[in-house]
Amino acid sequence: MYESWGVGIAVTADEQNGTLRPDLFHLQADVQYAELLKAEQEFWDGKTESLLGATTSERLRRHINERLTGDPGREWFEEISTFGDFTRGCILGAGPGAAERILLTNHDGLRLTIFDIAGDALSRIETNLGPELSGRVETRQADLNFLVLPPNSYDIVVSNASIHHLVNLEHVAFQINSALTEDGYFFLCDYVGESYFQYPAHQRRVFEALIRATRLDEPTFSWPDRSRWDYSPFEAARSGETLEVFRRFMDERVLRTSNALLKMTKALEKKPASRAPSLAGRVASKIRRAAVSLRTRLLGSLVGMESIRRRSAAGSELMYELDGLLSDSRDVIPGLAFAVYAKRSKAVQS
Repeated sequence: MYESWGVGIAVTADEQNGTLRPDLFHLQADVQYAELLKAEQEFWDGKTESLLGATTSERLRRHINERLTGDPGREWFEEISTFGDFTRGCILGAGPGAAERILLTNHDGLRLTIFDIAGDALSRIETNLGPELSGRVETRQADLNFLVLPPNSYDIVVSNASIHHLVNLEHVAFQINSALTEDGYFFLCDYVGESYFQYPAHQRRVFEALIRATRLDEPTFSWPDRSRWDYSPFEAARSGETLEVFRRFMDERVLRTSNALLKMTKALEKKPASRAPSLAGRVASKIRRAAVSLRTRLLGSLVGMESIRRRSAAGSELMYELDGLLSDSRDVIPGLAFAVYAKRSKAVQS
């Protein structure tokens, strides 16, 4: 996967009490890595929403909540307080602040250290939390791929939509496990679907057939292409390996998944780079809209608009139902996971 980046694999290990403790790096901090990292930072400069944090419909949000927490009205981070009280924690990746605010509100004695490579993101979260909460938060700018955490220091570690941007997963998992106290927990909510969004051909065909069967217009699909990459350099680089790697370093206590099919809707929502359309483009767009409108009216006169609406609604519900079934299946990789891990006291064997 990394051969095209021209980087090596460095392995460090320490002997401790006769047990080999691996701390693996898939990337070295060399010149080429620095260039990729700069491109990653420039891509995200000024952006306030990640791939997972983008605004979603209320129906989709409720579906995801029900899959991850069992309650359509309950967000994943609201589950954290059910695992006990926490006093010292860290966050890997600065989010918009919703999860951090809930954590600090539900745990009066909690102090958080937030790590992120983007200084702007850290400043933004301090502002979003406000003075009443930011006094309990410390921010540190750091590259999570090479982050070193203090051992036995945190009774809670949280990562929200940041791990899928990382490549040194083994190193990060090792550091989190080492940093947890004996009764500590690591909470993960992230994209865990196919790396680089490279969905299997048969899965794409099923998705396309379902969309065509349940929509009135003729959809177009734009599947992510590694030769024409429109995302950041590290986007979903090893996302498909996340759960496997973390299971090797920590004890998985909870795993709830979603978006086995819904992850693929990105192929429908993808938009070209923003630019003013040409006159010919505007005319063509109007013609397409008029054709769709005419088709809808003609169909409405034949079978009735209520029937059309029922078909569209049934197609949407079918998508959600199939998404849940496939998310529970071992044959399809889910797109989203909420997982809880406990510290593994015994050192991991290589």
